[in-house]
Parts: sequence; C-alpha cells; structure tokens
Amino acid sequence: MILFYAEQAREAAPDNAYYHHQLAALYTRSGDDAAAMQAYQVLVQRFPDNVAGLEKLARLQAAMDRPRAALATYERLLSRTGDRPKVRRQMLELHVRL
Repeated sequence: MILFYAEQAREAAPDNAYYHHQLAALYTRSGDDAAAMQAYQVLVQRFPDNVAGLEKLARLQAAMDRPRAALATYERLLSRTGDRPKVRRQMLELHVRL
C-alpha cells in the first residue's frame, strides 16, 4: 500500500528528487531489487548530480552481480564528488570480480 502512495507522489511531483529516492528505497526494503534499480536509474537520469542516488544505485548493481555497471556508476559518482577512498575500495573489489 505504501508503494502505491510513493508512486503517486513521484508521479504528482516528478521534479522532486525526494519522492524518487523514497520510492527506490521502499522497493529496496520490500526486496524488489529490479524495481529498486529501475527507480534509482530514473532518479539519477533525472537528477544526475544526486550523489546519494548514484551511490545507492552502484551498491545495488554490485549486489545484483553487475560489476561493470556498478563501476560505471561509481565513476559518475567520483566525477561529482572528487576522490573518495571508500568508493575506490569498493571499485577495487568490483575489478577483482571481473
């Protein structure tokens, strides 16, 4: 039921990043990783500088065994935030999985 309202909120205010992020987080909590990934992709496509969305998307891609996609997303994240040792460590772990 809450997903329905979150989807309605995002549709009513598509220019509000908060609603996009909340919907993606709810999908993640519900265990629907595919829907969560799609929601995060919409979020970062619509709001390319949304650092939290990029980080969540990269983690989800890595968890879903999509290391190349996760690496590309981490690169986008670093291009917006500058160097971050934690992100570099996560990227190193992904390179090992390739």
